[in-house]
Amino acid sequence: KLALARDYVAQAYMGHWGGAATVEKVRSRVHWIAAEARGTRVLDIGTSEGIVPILLDREGFHVVGIDINAEAIDYANQLLEQEPEAVRERISFRPISLFQQEETPQFDTVIMGEVIEHVSNVESFVCRALQTLAPGGRLILTTPFGVHPDRDHKHTFFISDMQALFASRGRIESLTVVD
Repeated sequence: KLALARDYVAQAYMGHWGGAATVEKVRSRVHWIAAEARGTRVLDIGTSEGIVPILLDREGFHVVGIDINAEAIDYANQLLEQEPEAVRERISFRPISLFQQEETPQFDTVIMGEVIEHVSNVESFVCRALQTLAPGGRLILTTPFGVHPDRDHKHTFFISDMQALFASRGRIESLTVVD
């Protein structure tokens, strides 16, 4: 039996935290992220408890989930142990930084869900993430817009910030504000 996940998103996704509306909102966002993945190889940066990689892996993707929090990776591996062998063979969780990840462009999709607001040098972080993308690959990024009173947030973002960040780095295919 698993202990309670440390991350509120994972707790809400599993129905262990928040009311019905919160659980539905979190599940909807997580499923949207998973549905946007393309290709066969995915890198999930800041994977936390590994919910998105496990969902993608069940669909046949080969996924690497990385996070600097070793406890989160331990929990992700515990979740993974409950999956069928076929799923366990296509997924890898690593307790490393993006800057420790191989540079070779190898991923068809790179996911950064609720991560960039926590990093000090956003431009360097995004450039490094883009270096792991195969030609024609897709970056999926979510971040809170506007001011949030979270002490772990180092940056506040607005839509214009996203447009400026990616103006010279690729094409924004879709930009959506949810809730």
